[in-house]
Amino acid sequence: AVAVDVVAKAASAAIPSEAGRAAGYLEAEASVNAAVRGIPGICGYFGEMTAEGERYLIFERVRPLGGGDGAATSCADLLQTASSWPITPREVLRQLLCTLSGLHAAGYLHRDIKLENLLLDCSGRGSGAAAASPPAVVSAGAEPCIPSVTLVDFGSAVSVEGCDLFARMFQGCQLDSTSAPCSELYSAPESFADPEHPFSFDVFSAGICFLRLSWPAALRTDEALSEFRDQLAAAGGDLERWMRIRLHATVLRDDWLSGLSSFPGNDPAALALVRAMLQADPAARPSADALLAHPFLRPGRLGGEEVA
Repeated sequence: AVAVDVVAKAASAAIPSEAGRAAGYLEAEASVNAAVRGIPGICGYFGEMTAEGERYLIFERVRPLGGGDGAATSCADLLQTASSWPITPREVLRQLLCTLSGLHAAGYLHRDIKLENLLLDCSGRGSGAAAASPPAVVSAGAEPCIPSVTLVDFGSAVSVEGCDLFARMFQGCQLDSTSAPCSELYSAPESFADPEHPFSFDVFSAGICFLRLSWPAALRTDEALSEFRDQLAAAGGDLERWMRIRLHATVLRDDWLSGLSSFPGNDPAALALVRAMLQADPAARPSADALLAHPFLRPGRLGGEEVA
């Protein structure tokens, strides 16, 4: 027998009146995780158990990068606390798109792609999509590793069969804070998953994740990201137009200016990719598969340079 390190998840409600909704999310998560089990990059799911009248979902545990028994390290943790990162934003995006390719091929939307739901795993068990580039840095005293990006939290996930026009009329795919715990900071501009192009919702959220990791000096705080989202909407959802407006402004915020060297605009391929992902029109966003074939993500390319 092989011992497997696991973690249990129960329904969690901040207030008693939300208990029913929390149980509904747990039910959705159990159903979707059972359906997508085995897709690379999705946290291992072993089923459920009941203890003392409480229902628990059992997942493979992702330990923190530094080891120990603490909470797993998410990309949000890196953004807020790390001065050096063990993985590049490009590699995070590549692995996430590989996972979304498998998830979408199985007919499911995640609907809550955000940095908090992207865990970094150095266990070497291969739960995530295989890393293609070396780590950017290694923490002092730690063994070198190439983290796998593991996607978690499927409480908002839905089958595309639930996103048809009929379901949309009855709010079956509504994406707001009253019907699903999707973060408004990462959600696509459309209020519903578009029934003709439902997978583009996840693509937009992945683009926000990549942009935030690529420009941490400017987008580290939720307030800064919210301001950027408002300005992007005012620019018609066109990232290049937003850049022209902001960079020709009389005064550019100091934190935005200080981080400009890391903004994807310094790399034409990166800018073209993220601009396509953040299009306001769902029909204009490329699929995960199409994005994986983009020059910026092709093998042998690291950042804006070709690697021999």
